[in-house]
Amino acid sequence: KRVSEMPAAKRLRLDAGPQSLSGKSTPQPPSGKTTPSSGDVQVTEDAVRRYLTRKPMTTKDLLKKFQTKKTGLSSEQTVNVLAQILKRLNPERKMINDKMHFSLKE
Repeated sequence: KRVSEMPAAKRLRLDAGPQSLSGKSTPQPPSGKTTPSSGDVQVTEDAVRRYLTRKPMTTKDLLKKFQTKKTGLSSEQTVNVLAQILKRLNPERKMINDKMHFSLKE
């Protein structure tokens, strides 16, 4: 049998290895959400700490930095993860233009 007679889903599983028949230089795994690649942005305590030491930011600013498309998490999950990280870091809170800004001293 030829490869072209197989269903598309089966063909994807076979082509997931390093030798891809599609001709792409960097083959992507069939499900991008389960295996984050190096290009993905992760919501980590370290990443949040880096942003907050640079300049004061609102929660909205932080959420923009970790957009859903980049993290692979739903917006609700991103909010929950960010909230937990902020509780752990316990950053300094400042009111700037009637908005709560978080910041960290180095």
